[in-house]
Amino acid sequence: MKDMKLYWNGNKGIVDCERGGNWVSLSRGQCRGQKSVAGAVLLVLLFVLAFSYALPPVSAFGLQHTQTKIYSDQTKHFEGEFWVVNDDHENMELEVGVEGALEDYVTLEKGKVKFMSSDEIKAVRFKIDIPESLPPGETVTYITVSQKFNADKGNVIESRIMLKHAITVYGPLPDKYIKAKLNFRENNDKVELISEVKNMGKKKISSVKTLFTVNGIEQESPIATEEKSLDVHETKLLKAELDRDKFTNGEYKVSAVTTYDGFQVETTKSMRIGKPVVEVVYFDKYFIYNQINKYIMDLENKWNQQIENVYVDVTVLKDNKTIDSFRTPSVNIQGLMIKRVSDYFDATGKPKGEYAFDMVVHFWNTYKMEKKRFYSKIISPEEYKVAEVKDDFGKLGTMMMYNIPLLILIAGGLVYIIWRLRKK
Repeated sequence: MKDMKLYWNGNKGIVDCERGGNWVSLSRGQCRGQKSVAGAVLLVLLFVLAFSYALPPVSAFGLQHTQTKIYSDQTKHFEGEFWVVNDDHENMELEVGVEGALEDYVTLEKGKVKFMSSDEIKAVRFKIDIPESLPPGETVTYITVSQKFNADKGNVIESRIMLKHAITVYGPLPDKYIKAKLNFRENNDKVELISEVKNMGKKKISSVKTLFTVNGIEQESPIATEEKSLDVHETKLLKAELDRDKFTNGEYKVSAVTTYDGFQVETTKSMRIGKPVVEVVYFDKYFIYNQINKYIMDLENKWNQQIENVYVDVTVLKDNKTIDSFRTPSVNIQGLMIKRVSDYFDATGKPKGEYAFDMVVHFWNTYKMEKKRFYSKIISPEEYKVAEVKDDFGKLGTMMMYNIPLLILIAGGLVYIIWRLRKK
């Protein structure tokens, strides 16, 4: 792409612009704009090209037959295979491994699969010896096939592409056996706890119920569902409710113990109530004119667990016009606690008067709170001293108001002690 040349042609604001050997009369802004667009397009192309070199190659292989099912009551020794396909007809070497609950019982014929560009498909063969002590229901183990890309160039990150073949072994089911799942739902002023139970055994279950325990709330005893019967292969929902006001916003660990005809099974799961919230609850009201001021900001975590990487983006406005902005230091805040953040605000060169501080709280690198506005004033050093004294008196009055019951209790205790001493 050729550079464009500009020549003044004598008309106000008009230039002769060369494009591909042809001359046209355009405004100076139009001609420069065309040059800027051309440069931007070239920059984008260079970026895409550089980024493509930094990415690892896409997987050049696939699997045929991605799952094997084995029933332990039919066999204790199983030999199987699946196929790896060389989709792009490349020269490559793949690693084969095993992971999962039964990995010690699986034997691979080979630990590697090598392809020439002329090879289209190769088999991965395995053997599995089913252990005697197999739990009821499904047990899943995986055979992994992976391709490793080495960082042989400075701009390539070492990476690995992995595909999996699942071996699902079904253990023997007793006459009475259930499979349980745990779920939750907020329903207006109630929190509903749901135990989904399915009869996987060979006989009808005459009585099944679930007891729920929620860690982190006041609960005198586990809350129980009603008792129900369960036919073979039948699924039912066992439900119980708790008042929503027992919970603050946060995460809770729930345990569900389901009993059925003398047997029991326990499931646990984390329950999330509400949404995480961090709020700015205090910001300094006054700053000294023409100085760099230390500010104080209080952040309240209204979630019951620690929230990490909390920071605030602050926009400073005067007469509804943005004149400055800054970001607070990043902090971690414990659950249901207030954290004080301190840094510096530069008031030099800013006129006296009232300012609006729009604050947006961020955390977890993903959450963003709604904007909250505080008003503060930039004042003279003399005015600041007076305002500081008034603020201290206000804080003292507030503290005394909140502590009046405690003061009365202490005074009553002292009077009682003095009375007892005089009586002796």
